[in-house]
Amino acid sequence: MSPLLGDLAAGEKYTVQSDTRDTAASANNDAETASRIIADPSQASTVEQTPSASPLQNPPPPLDIVADLLKTLIQKLMELLNALTGASPPALTVPAA
Repeated sequence: MSPLLGDLAAGEKYTVQSDTRDTAASANNDAETASRIIADPSQASTVEQTPSASPLQNPPPPLDIVADLLKTLIQKLMELLNALTGASPPALTVPAA
């Protein structure tokens, strides 16, 4: 933090990059949409679906074990949600190994 304070004291200016602003605006929009749907679940069908992401490449050998564990964990959590709620949760895609 000290270098930043020193730069500001010296009169240097910092700006936020445009892609960071776009990301923040998109996140804010997503948060507003989520709040609106939580308040009125009947509006869920009006939400624009996010296009599915391209398939992920398999990570290198030490990380592939962790990736497989996470995929299994997500699948088991979805099965648990189905069993507890009696209804399917929203479709979550788990990248194939």
